Amino acid sequence: MEQVPEPPPWSRIRAAADGYANALVPLIAESYGRDCIQRGWREFTLGTDTTFSVDDPHAELFFSWLFHRWAPSRQQGYRVADESLYGVSPSRAYLDSNATSLDPLLRNYLEACLVAPPGFYEVLECRPGAGFDARDLLTGRQLAVDEGLASISLAGGDVIFAHLPHVDGVVLVDSVAPFSFPSLYAAKVGRHRGRKMTDRSLRNLYFELLESYLASTP
Repeated sequence: MEQVPEPPPWSRIRAAADGYANALVPLIAESYGRDCIQRGWREFTLGTDTTFSVDDPHAELFFSWLFHRWAPSRQQGYRVADESLYGVSPSRAYLDSNATSLDPLLRNYLEACLVAPPGFYEVLECRPGAGFDARDLLTGRQLAVDEGLASISLAGGDVIFAHLPHVDGVVLVDSVAPFSFPSLYAAKVGRHRGRKMTDRSLRNLYFELLESYLASTP
């Protein structure tokens, strides 16, 4: 009998991680409050007055930020029923409350998402259907991303804003901004190299670049 080859590590991690949002969205609504998504959206977009919609092109990037980076703060006026959740992100709360029952690959994936901040990357080379090589524009570090789907829509020279967690030696795409920038934007991001970029300053830079890009694009 012909032996079926084992799926590559990235494929097994992706299979374990796909769909984790289906567990985190109800957790946010029940434990943090239903208005937290709309309030989080305003924080994510740096004060926009727009109402969040799942059809928004930034929904994927927003939920990644909401799950892994956002945490309610008393100082910002958030009110949550469980006071132990102040300062705790939904991903951390989910991991802590399901520590023994989670698939180890999913647990490792979420832990990696909590550690890795989003960043700006220049796509160096695409391996269609397999992944792409990229350079972190703020640190200069190069990495090989094992993600077939993302590689199809990208091209060498693209500048992207993405969340790329490192999971058990594999780099995956947790989320990527819906707009990629042409290669000349690498220099615009590179001006910030060596600076300490906070979560807010990274988002601010992305939205500034996006505004500039959309204004110059017919």
